[in-house]
Amino acid sequence: MSAPSDPKPDTAIPELASPSPNSTNAPTRTGSNDNIDAKAKLNNGSPQTLHHEQQQSQPQQQSGLAADNSDDPEDPEKAQNQLSKFHRKLGILSPKGPIVPLDSGFSWVIVVCCFFMQMFGMGIANGFGSYQAYYLNVMFPDTPASTIQWIGTLFSLCLLGGSFFAGVIVDSYGPRLSGYIGTVVATLAMMLSSLGKEPYQLILAQGIMLGLGCSFIHQPSIILSSQYFAKYRGLATGIALAGSGVGGMFIGRATQAMIDKVGIHWAMRITGFIILGVAGISSSFVRRRVPKIHQKAIEQEKLHQKQLEQIQNGEPVTEAPEKPKLRRRLFNFDALKDVRFDLAIAATFLLEMAYFGPTMYIAASAQYYGISPASSTNLLLIFNVMVAVGRVIAGIMADKIGPIVTLLLSNMISGIAILAIWLNATNLSVFYGYVVVYGLFCSSFVSTNPIIVGNMFGIEKLGSTVGLLYLFASTGILIGNPVQATIYDKLDHRQRYRNTIIFPGCLYLCSMCVCCLLYFITIRRLRKNGKNTLKA
Repeated sequence: MSAPSDPKPDTAIPELASPSPNSTNAPTRTGSNDNIDAKAKLNNGSPQTLHHEQQQSQPQQQSGLAADNSDDPEDPEKAQNQLSKFHRKLGILSPKGPIVPLDSGFSWVIVVCCFFMQMFGMGIANGFGSYQAYYLNVMFPDTPASTIQWIGTLFSLCLLGGSFFAGVIVDSYGPRLSGYIGTVVATLAMMLSSLGKEPYQLILAQGIMLGLGCSFIHQPSIILSSQYFAKYRGLATGIALAGSGVGGMFIGRATQAMIDKVGIHWAMRITGFIILGVAGISSSFVRRRVPKIHQKAIEQEKLHQKQLEQIQNGEPVTEAPEKPKLRRRLFNFDALKDVRFDLAIAATFLLEMAYFGPTMYIAASAQYYGISPASSTNLLLIFNVMVAVGRVIAGIMADKIGPIVTLLLSNMISGIAILAIWLNATNLSVFYGYVVVYGLFCSSFVSTNPIIVGNMFGIEKLGSTVGLLYLFASTGILIGNPVQATIYDKLDHRQRYRNTIIFPGCLYLCSMCVCCLLYFITIRRLRKNGKNTLKA
């Protein structure tokens, strides 16, 4: 039986018997009768019928192949050329629009939107200090500080733990819906907080509800930069996540100014309106890079190619999977079976235990050595500036030396800064040096974690996978904050901060050791796959 003539090169059948390394995704013209017979067998028809179906389905095949090739960072122009200027503009606001090429101009629009979403997702946590001071000194002077602390603790826990559920929404229904949900919930939480008159009411509204709302704003801004970039993935992620540091500066100062001028209740309402405007507008522009309509075509194309290979090799043909049940599709814990992912959780768990302690006690420890309250407040301002800059630096370092190495070095420098500088700080200049060094490296894990997880499992389910990491790692907040408070009360007797400082420093160094193990396991796996590199 002879192969029918193929007048159009674009509809040629890929050569599967001896694929070359440089043509894995690109179709090549071939006259192999075995390939045509195999494809005809797969479609239960003759080769002539197959050729007729190829001509009819040519647009669909081109769309699927273009979508598949667009994931290659070296092939963004091919996908871009297949889209008219009109459709590219339409795709900005359409959830079923075309595929956005990697490292394109619209990718930087996504980074700007993620930056503003970070300001009111994670950055709003840095403005809680002004509220806590008002609660302790004015609103609830007779309430124990341990009770008031639960507002901020539960907010941080829900912010990170809720990322798992937000990630499921992002992967299943898109980042825009997640942003809208978070904007509405966070705005409503601030309005309800402005009506709170008892601590338990603020724990429910400003702690739990606001934390969950901010998690749905925060999660899309973590993962979208990784999906839209290949060459500048680390830099783009760092810039987007720097919004939390800038938000800490802006919201902290603005909150205190509003409390002084209009009172705490209107300060909360104004903050709610700002969240509604900024986060709502930013959420309107974010979208999937590869819409679901193209993702299905990509999956069908990959399954078809796999079935052809199995027929040629005489293996049983894999049937098309049935539509998974909703529960199984939403809550997938398969990533926990990978030891690398478990080590990433352990490293982040230790960092979450350590991260919030230094930010809570740096100003108080400075005042213990006679530094004025105004100067100690400036320490926190400089710290937030350094956090924003440090996340950009971490992204650049991740592009150059790898995200795991970046996290390892950052943890080592942060631990040394705590134990060598903060522990021996007695004057303002040393405290300034400490907040500069510590601020630059202490939160690098926020920038590197999405890249590490993306390198492990790909970017298709990055939202739910990163959310799963923080679902477990965020429990470190529940352990670290109370333990550090107990150390301050029982061991330091509320007079010195020696043991309070040693505790987070040791945790950073322990996290560094976990990152070393993660690095060696990752390098070993890369070498088994034929990649001789030290970058991970």
